[in-house]
Amino acid sequence: MKTLYLLGVLMLSAHQDLATEDIFDIVKDSVVKIELSDGSTGSGVVVNRDGGIVTNYHVIEQAALNAWTTITAVSSEGERAQCNIIDYDADLDLAVIQCDLTSVLPIPIVDPATIRPGSKAIAIGAPYGQQDWVTEGIISKHTTPYLFTTTAINPGNSGGALVNGDANLIGITTAYYTQSNEMYRAVDAKSIMYILDLNGVEYESAE
Repeated sequence: MKTLYLLGVLMLSAHQDLATEDIFDIVKDSVVKIELSDGSTGSGVVVNRDGGIVTNYHVIEQAALNAWTTITAVSSEGERAQCNIIDYDADLDLAVIQCDLTSVLPIPIVDPATIRPGSKAIAIGAPYGQQDWVTEGIISKHTTPYLFTTTAINPGNSGGALVNGDANLIGITTAYYTQSNEMYRAVDAKSIMYILDLNGVEYESAE
């Protein structure tokens, strides 16, 4: 059994991750900046061609609590569209919204079972209101519903994409995990699929 396990590890290790700059080029059109009319900002990830977007609940919380607060998504190309809330889960800190954007592309979501500690993790979002911001690290631990990572997650990165070396979505970046600024947290792919399936929202699965 141990021999079979080692063979499996060797086969996985033979896979070469994409270069970080190539991952960014692939993913940037799948990540949007989220703007609320109260002035707060965050990030979101496009999961289907109908404008379905996953973000953090805390990013759109004021819009969920106050009908006067509106949500706008801004694509990497600068296209803007107002969004509607489909559903949210405050405990998971996830929300699903929808808007009509033509300059975005959906990102495939990985099989949660393939997420491995030690593997590459790239965060792409709009911290400090600045789009197309990239940081890199590794997965430190995976305990559903969370991924813990060394990848820096800055204010405004919340709701953005955490992707693997194949440029597929493994999590939604959420928050600091410690005060050391060296460990951060994301909501994992299993939880993302859960809230999308619960609401009948289509998404692409990574091959």
